[in-house]
Amino acid sequence: MPGAVVAAAAEVAILAGLGLSSLCCVCGRCAAATAAAASSSSSSSSQHSLDGEFISGPLQPLRGMVLLQKLEADVKTKGGLLLPTESRQEKVLGRVLATGPGELHQETGKRIACAVKEGDIVVYPKHSGEALKYDGSDCVLLSGEELLAKVSQPQVLQPSDVQPLADTVFVRVLKASDKSAGGLLLVSKQQQRLMQQAEVVAVGEGRLSQQQTRIPIEVSVGDKVVYSSYLEESSQLKIGEDTFAFIRAADIAAKW
Repeated sequence: MPGAVVAAAAEVAILAGLGLSSLCCVCGRCAAATAAAASSSSSSSSQHSLDGEFISGPLQPLRGMVLLQKLEADVKTKGGLLLPTESRQEKVLGRVLATGPGELHQETGKRIACAVKEGDIVVYPKHSGEALKYDGSDCVLLSGEELLAKVSQPQVLQPSDVQPLADTVFVRVLKASDKSAGGLLLVSKQQQRLMQQAEVVAVGEGRLSQQQTRIPIEVSVGDKVVYSSYLEESSQLKIGEDTFAFIRAADIAAKW
């Protein structure tokens, strides 16, 4: 900052302290000092940090990447009761801080618009993306294709508040029967199924084709489906007494 402007800034500060700031209204030096001070204040207030170190600007995702702030899943039941810690899905909810301009299709070169926007609350697999500390908050940077769903009411979460994305299917896991067809009580190991049964609760719009049209999903709300039980381990969600899971449409083996 030039010396004359620094001096003028000091004068403005003194006059302001005496309640005489209105006397200095047409001085060019004072105007420059005021603008410089405002610019300096704005610059300091817009500083960002990444993993504890200051960076020169905001973190801007590229392509189809999405920057999320992790949220604690303090989910309540419909009656307003807070679920105990063991019933919560730890850190699967996130708030969208920024998105890239969209992924480029490998064959057509066209941008595929991101399905979420700044401020959206989303569900994502626990161990996906790259964890980082941004502006003092726990965040994760991941591909938009990894996002599972958007949530409209995260504080009082209900199954109807979950909107699956792309080719994701939101299902309610059906409990295994504790008796065999002959009425014998099954032990835990016998109850374990390689194929998990579930009921479809909500369905995404489908993935985009090369022609930028949605590829239909072959199941509908209310269908009963089966899929490999190993697929749901990292993407389950507990709501009340029920367990839900996010499954990719291509991983569903059959329906009835």
